[in-house]
Amino acid sequence: MKIEVRATGLKAMREKRGLTQRKLAHDLGISQNYIPAIEANSRQAGPKLQQRGRRSSTLQRVGGGRRRNVTGGKTLENLPRVGASSYRPAARPSKIVARAIAEYEALLDHGASELAIQKFLAAHPYFWNGLLRMGNDLYSKIRLGDEYEIDFVICDPSSDGAEWHLIEIERPTAKLLTKAGDPTRELTHALGQVREWQRWIERNPDYAQKLMPGIDHPQGYVFMGRRSELESPTARERLRAINMQNRANVEVGTLDRFAEQARSVLTWGPSHHKPRAKTHRELRAGLRPDMLSYIRSDMGHDRQFIKERRRRTRFDEDWPRGKAGDDESREVTVIRPVKALRAPIVERAPRRSRKPSQIKGKKKSGPTRGPRD
Repeated sequence: MKIEVRATGLKAMREKRGLTQRKLAHDLGISQNYIPAIEANSRQAGPKLQQRGRRSSTLQRVGGGRRRNVTGGKTLENLPRVGASSYRPAARPSKIVARAIAEYEALLDHGASELAIQKFLAAHPYFWNGLLRMGNDLYSKIRLGDEYEIDFVICDPSSDGAEWHLIEIERPTAKLLTKAGDPTRELTHALGQVREWQRWIERNPDYAQKLMPGIDHPQGYVFMGRRSELESPTARERLRAINMQNRANVEVGTLDRFAEQARSVLTWGPSHHKPRAKTHRELRAGLRPDMLSYIRSDMGHDRQFIKERRRRTRFDEDWPRGKAGDDESREVTVIRPVKALRAPIVERAPRRSRKPSQIKGKKKSGPTRGPRD
């Protein structure tokens, strides 16, 4: 008996939850171009999505011409809206991922050095899930000439264009904010470091394009400190203000985000991501042919991601979590309402066009009458 997995009712679910096709494709880890075809049932899910679909309660199985719902009679509409963790089946967690998360949190709790955190994240690429798409490469210790060295680099092949990410990792003991709520010296230095990378790439386009093809307006990230510093709404609002001010260029987050991202693959295992981060020499050797082909395509040349950055009003650290050890703090919300991520829409009356005769300083067009005889 042949078994197929189809996303029945996917469009209705997406529209009811206010998700765009781009957001849904990002959550599923597939290209946005596949969403209309999958919703119309004119294209079947690929092998990886089929494998995920068999473990997911958001899809239905079709076999032998008969269809049955694997959610036990429940539909997506009456499932609890807690997050992606609510839609996962009761799968056995990966012991490898669980041990890695415990090891990483121990490093944070004991105030490990910046180098130790960087080495750990380079050896566990699945801790980048959410920033790094499944199957994509993570690069570590990338040099910009003889002047700078970037901690981590990612190329994101989204439908908004090929977007490069430059990531700075700082110590877990570093503070984000002072008692007065201002950025600390460490945070100011880290933000300045990322801006220096971006300016260097602008001043040296030939070198940058040869090393990172298609790089244009790279997005910067700074990860430092702990989430416990943001327990109060005032601290979260202050960090949100910093991210709003720098949203077109840099985003600031805590190192706890990586543990949260690793929990999102707890029931998948680490096999969906590469075993390690690649080096500067491997990046110089060239990107994968499929990645390079995408960057050179029309979609890869698109720069829609620049507009999307400027529209952002919410960031990862804005969302309140439970205390350490709570179930709420140990789950990743992959599906979020789009309304919470966009600025409020202000309705304005349509602008009436003005006639040429109403424009100041412009003469009325048309023939003029001469003097009477």
